[in-house]
Amino acid sequence: MRKLVKTTGERGRWTAEVEGKRLAVIHNTWRVGETGYADPMEGIDRNGKRFMEYAEALRDHDLVVMQRDVGGGDLARDGYIGVFSFDSLDLTEGAPVRLRLLDRVADPKR
Repeated sequence: MRKLVKTTGERGRWTAEVEGKRLAVIHNTWRVGETGYADPMEGIDRNGKRFMEYAEALRDHDLVVMQRDVGGGDLARDGYIGVFSFDSLDLTEGAPVRLRLLDRVADPKR
């Protein structure tokens, strides 16, 4: 059984608080296979406050929170899936945000 953690996010913010850490929140919509992740970030201002905080959280921690999206093209949150460790972060300008998921290390408290 995985550890259970309280995950606190705010609508419109791309990070969530988990055990005193501000972690980036990623969408299950952009998961590629078992371990891949590629968010196209289309139409996103990479110099804007939300993206800058998101990128900082990705650089500062080796953990992310994956959210379950409503689906049907809607990226609204329908809940959290869990906290995952990751590596191989790529934040290249003009390209999708990519990373490789390693392990699911925690589940959200319900």
